[in-house]
Amino acid sequence: MTFPTSVTLTQDQRQSSNPAIPTKHVQLRLTYDPQTKQLLGAQVLADGNIDELINLLALALQAQQTLADLAVADFYMSPGKNDLPI
Repeated sequence: MTFPTSVTLTQDQRQSSNPAIPTKHVQLRLTYDPQTKQLLGAQVLADGNIDELINLLALALQAQQTLADLAVADFYMSPGKNDLPI
């Protein structure tokens, strides 16, 4: 029998991995199957608008994606949502 596992991304880890999330404070917890690494759930707590992140996680859950699927996915970031020059 396997039990779900979760991992929480800290503020420092979030800033170094995805500076494009337009808010200062984000806590993200992913729950996944430890054997298959399939995403089973997600929790997000933030002080700003993170609609795009929530939509992404909802689609990943619906598609039964794994952590590896999320790690290699390519996402479009709208201009004005980050500090990158166009």
